[in-house]
Amino acid sequence: MPGLDLDRVYIPLRESDQTLVLNSWKLPSDVYDVIEILRSEAAPREVWTKVGRLFNSASRLSDCIRVLEDALRPEMEALLTSMESDGSRKVELLVSLAGAYILQGLEASEKETDYHHMLEQAASVLNQAEALNVNNPLLWEAKAWKEFYNNDFDRARSFFETAASIGNTSAGGKLGMAALLLNFKESGESESLFRSTMLEFHCPVSAWLGLAHAFLANGQLRNAEEAFERVLHQSAEDYRPEAIE
Repeated sequence: MPGLDLDRVYIPLRESDQTLVLNSWKLPSDVYDVIEILRSEAAPREVWTKVGRLFNSASRLSDCIRVLEDALRPEMEALLTSMESDGSRKVELLVSLAGAYILQGLEASEKETDYHHMLEQAASVLNQAEALNVNNPLLWEAKAWKEFYNNDFDRARSFFETAASIGNTSAGGKLGMAALLLNFKESGESESLFRSTMLEFHCPVSAWLGLAHAFLANGQLRNAEEAFERVLHQSAEDYRPEAIE
């Protein structure tokens, strides 16, 4: 599920014009060291969300969840709510947490009960976000991804389309719709959407995997082979999709 990756986060320090820089490749081994900094500096929700995503970028999904869940503890809720006027940042945090739950469910997919438990947790968090702002496109994209992994492709498509109708569809939303179109045998539209999204956004290597499957579905075997090679060698960032014709 694209959308959680991040390379660097700046934490503003109170009573100072300085910032603390956290990098995904050099994070403290104990996530609670970072959580304590966020608490003591009264970091806004936006920063909590970004720090959570940063831990996910470092392949520390459990720590990502710990950060985002800590921001929702009652004592933090009171402080963070007083710093925010419209609740939009809380929606973003909840959506990121739901995405992390979905990813954790996928990691536990061999145990069906754990998988469905994580999807249920994601659904609960998304219901909280929906109660705050039903018109946030990221909310509907996350709901679509949940249904996608729940194999309810019709609902997933409906939710992706709802997100697009609201506007400002993210790379994750467009890639999700492109992947979904393959399940509806609309491989031409899927390939076109993968290409346009990868040209517009900085996409994860996994986007090339989706494009490769679209090539396969369209009978473009040489293009599919090249796209798969880029995934295997993690070299997708060195290329643009227009290089494959």
